[in-house]
Amino acid sequence: MSRSESIWLISQDESIAHRFHRDFDVTTVSVGSDPSAEARPSAIVFDPDQHTVKFSVNQIDELCQLAPDTPILVLSCWADPESVLPLLRSEASGYVLKSDTDARLVEAVREMINGEVPLSSKVSRILLATTKRHLPGDVDNFELKEREIELLQLMSEGLTKKEISEKYKRSVHTIDNHVRRIYLKMGVNNLGQAVGDAFRAGIIS
Repeated sequence: MSRSESIWLISQDESIAHRFHRDFDVTTVSVGSDPSAEARPSAIVFDPDQHTVKFSVNQIDELCQLAPDTPILVLSCWADPESVLPLLRSEASGYVLKSDTDARLVEAVREMINGEVPLSSKVSRILLATTKRHLPGDVDNFELKEREIELLQLMSEGLTKKEISEKYKRSVHTIDNHVRRIYLKMGVNNLGQAVGDAFRAGIIS
């Protein structure tokens, strides 16, 4: 990937931009501003650390409206369930920690652009612990939205992302974003795990 790939960086920490400048064209955007005049980025990196979790979740929702279909990576010092889980259950597409190496942060952005779900190891452990507490038959376990359940049902029936995108008249990239969020909420890494857990929980049939 060349440096021509652009990202928006939402952070009050000026040192964060330097961790991405060598690999991406970085535009720093202030929280609460309207960056819609800027060129649409390939990804957004969001630093929530100067705000409350609730405020940060709202900011992520607003970013999704300003740059629809653009994956959002949370970059934070927070590594506790009370912070991690609400942010991942928002419209975020990945979650890494500031303690990760610069190389890992760049890799995480690239993974996200390619449709993967980048997570720091501590974040993965939080998701795993949460998943283990799920009780079979509790449809609300994974906090999936109605459209996400419908998407999971269609994929379990063998429809491809392209076929689903045509059905809903949305881009394949948008469907990829929805699938990433389903995986995050369910604490899984692939469709087989997601479908299996959803069957056992009675979410899909």
